[in-house]
Amino acid sequence: MSIPRFISIFILLSLFYSVSLHAQTAQEYYNQGIELKKQNQIDEAIKAFQKATVKDRNFAEAYYEMALLYQSRNTPASRKRAEDAILLAMKSSRNDDEQYQKYLETLARLSEERYMGSQSRSTWRRVLKKDPKNIEAYDAFARYHEEEIDRYKYRVEPTIGDYLLFYDKNFVKYGQKYKGSNFTIADLALKKLQEIMPPIRWIDFVGVDENMSRAYNDTILAIDPVNRDALYRNGMLLLDKVNFVFDCFSVDVATGYRQDYSSLDEFIDLFTELVEKYPDDKNGYLLLGLGYHRLQEYEKAYEHFEIAKSLMSDEERAVFEYVGYLKAGGVDATGLSNDEKNKSEFWNKRDPLYLTPYNERELEHYSRVAEANMRFSVPRKNIEGWQTEQGKTLIKYGVPESRMQHNKSFSLDEIQAEALFNSYDFWYYDDISLVFEKPWGQTENPYRFGIWGSFNFNEILREEEKEFPEIYKYKPKGMFIDFAYDYATFRGDDEKTRVEVYYGVPLNKLCFSKEEEYYYGSYKTGVFMHDPDWNRVVYDIQDKDMEFNVTEIDTSSDDLAVDMFEYQLDPGWYHFAMEMTDWYSDNVGTYRDSLTAGKYGYDSLQISDIQLALNIQMRDSTGAVSRANLEITPNPPRFYRASQPIYIYYEIYNLLLNDIPGITGYTVEYSIQYIGEDKYSVVDYIRRLIVNEKQELGVTTIFTRHGIDRDECSFLRLDHNLTKPGPYQLTLKVTDNIAQKTVEKSVLLRLFEEM
Repeated sequence: MSIPRFISIFILLSLFYSVSLHAQTAQEYYNQGIELKKQNQIDEAIKAFQKATVKDRNFAEAYYEMALLYQSRNTPASRKRAEDAILLAMKSSRNDDEQYQKYLETLARLSEERYMGSQSRSTWRRVLKKDPKNIEAYDAFARYHEEEIDRYKYRVEPTIGDYLLFYDKNFVKYGQKYKGSNFTIADLALKKLQEIMPPIRWIDFVGVDENMSRAYNDTILAIDPVNRDALYRNGMLLLDKVNFVFDCFSVDVATGYRQDYSSLDEFIDLFTELVEKYPDDKNGYLLLGLGYHRLQEYEKAYEHFEIAKSLMSDEERAVFEYVGYLKAGGVDATGLSNDEKNKSEFWNKRDPLYLTPYNERELEHYSRVAEANMRFSVPRKNIEGWQTEQGKTLIKYGVPESRMQHNKSFSLDEIQAEALFNSYDFWYYDDISLVFEKPWGQTENPYRFGIWGSFNFNEILREEEKEFPEIYKYKPKGMFIDFAYDYATFRGDDEKTRVEVYYGVPLNKLCFSKEEEYYYGSYKTGVFMHDPDWNRVVYDIQDKDMEFNVTEIDTSSDDLAVDMFEYQLDPGWYHFAMEMTDWYSDNVGTYRDSLTAGKYGYDSLQISDIQLALNIQMRDSTGAVSRANLEITPNPPRFYRASQPIYIYYEIYNLLLNDIPGITGYTVEYSIQYIGEDKYSVVDYIRRLIVNEKQELGVTTIFTRHGIDRDECSFLRLDHNLTKPGPYQLTLKVTDNIAQKTVEKSVLLRLFEEM
């Protein structure tokens, strides 16, 4: 073999070996990139895939993996590099339909992330041509129409009147309070009448987007009946309905969009189906709790919130139960410390109905947190809804009573040029109104408290939340019952104070069933007391069943069904709550007050509270006057008709006995004083006084009595001819003639004219 021929063979073998080495090295770089990717070494993995594509310019999978890694960096620049890489992958795989489809789907996702909506939708259409059952493509179209709904649902464009469309009574207040403005509510009312016209709205476009989104969701569900995302979106379309209210005649009613809950039953049916399919879906249970809460089905809301909490991690539950936002300065809160004692006291104070096993205010909080996370989360930036300023505001104040969005900034004096294309979100409540702002082009960022016209709402809220750290108004499923209550205190046993609580429920606020000759009704009532540190002292719930002959009562009247509670308490000051619910109508009555249980000792002269009554009779007319021997019909509202006698019951303690013959001697003096505009004494109007059912001779306001006991029970019947309606003060003065000491007590009452 000649040397030249040997050299030629060597060169050919070297070239063959080089080609083999080239293919193997590209694959090795690719494999290395996959391993680095598993170890989350993103930069090193990208370099490995780049080397693989240098070795093999048509290595489609290496371009694809490189695109995914660039995409994971989640920056505008890295998304552009990801798009370049995926286009090279597509170019290198035109003969492989399965690979090409995968790369096409990735390109569509990247275009969507880069806010290139038109290109994204165009790409997804190409995906559907090759795969008509591609759920992700339908999902993208449904999301697009959902985003369009969010963009235009609250949007308005003023026709004339500009900024006045967005003004309400709170804006006038802010102008006066923070800017020294002389612009008044009357000025606003006049200008609204003269200058405001209904704004342009995008309701037709929103309607089209709602139909399109629902159609795409239904297409997904036809392919995959248990698709969670499609079920969620259809549910949110039902929850997100709004109605527009335009009122240029009142400054108390803010123009804008209001929530429409007419489809809540359908919403609940849908999410009930969802949690049946996904029993571990805590968000599904949260939304069910939200739906039931909006319907005032509080028991069912409580049930579903509790299931959701049981499915949460400790961190998620801490967010859900955090109450820091509900305090002054809450919008600036960042930590999530939940002191169990403070949290329990916090909710105890705010529970509007102790009769139920759940706290309706706490349920409202859960609903607000769930809705804040649902509406204002920014997943691409790992921002949860409760962390945003709109989310915190919703948690503090609830869903706005009215809401509008607009893309211009108006000032009373001039338009702010630098904010001309910013987006503004106006939230209106009865006591507070706020404006949020999003700079133009910052699609990913949440709204923040904005500057609108001359108002800086970042500063205004910090001041206003001192007065309004939270807003909540309890709404029962039925009506509110305006029932009457009263209480009186007496000396009790073992150095305690006897507290009697009286109440009267109007018959026309209760639901009765009629069976033959009887009316039947039933209600639940309760008394709840807490000490100054909110430790519960009294928790007394009673069921009351009523039976009346049909001739005894008129169920349409406001006559009262009267009853009472009695307790032995340590002397002191208490938080007091009196509540009742009608079993059959869901009507609710509730009062919050304070109660002082006075201390009644055994040393010096004292008198109990004065109990006003409609009637007092002795059970045994031959027996002694004692509390046990008296039948007292309380008068909780303290109302009397002009011709109606006034009964009072009271107790006297610690009278002195004289040496011989060992009896007491004391004087009782009373007066009734009109305390309306024209104050005058009405003692002279008493025409008959009955003491313990024994008529005293003559017309007098003072009488003297003797007894053998240091403590006395007594009652009076005051027959009068008072005719002037209005408020009166009845004062009772007792003088121990032996000890030469005097004490007195007063009670308020009201007289009404005869009907």
